[in-house]
Amino acid sequence: HSGGQGSGETGRAGLCVLNQEELARGYLVKGGRGIDYKFVERTFSVNLLSSIEIALKAMPHLELSKGHIFVASSALGEVPKCGLAVLCATKHAVNGFFYSLQQELIENKSGVTRWYCCVTPVQG
Repeated sequence: HSGGQGSGETGRAGLCVLNQEELARGYLVKGGRGIDYKFVERTFSVNLLSSIEIALKAMPHLELSKGHIFVASSALGEVPKCGLAVLCATKHAVNGFFYSLQQELIENKSGVTRWYCCVTPVQG
């Protein structure tokens, strides 16, 4: 979901919120239910590619307003868990892409800042 907090001028976004997640559960090896490639493709599309697309489309507006990108990811991008290989892979890719983007923003002295939220599992 992308959100915009206007800067008072039409066409300028001050905030881009990236919080997409397709919960991808399932074992990849025989003995489990197995996962087909379409499942992997859809999960990467929702969890990674949509965030990149939204961020790239919002970047010109964010640069004009010196806005912010807020990225919600998951601890599973840093610490893998059995049965969640596809989800872990997408979250690792999200982390890598947006950490790299942050370095570009800093190097180019962009006024855009990147905020990061790493969600951890909740015990109920």
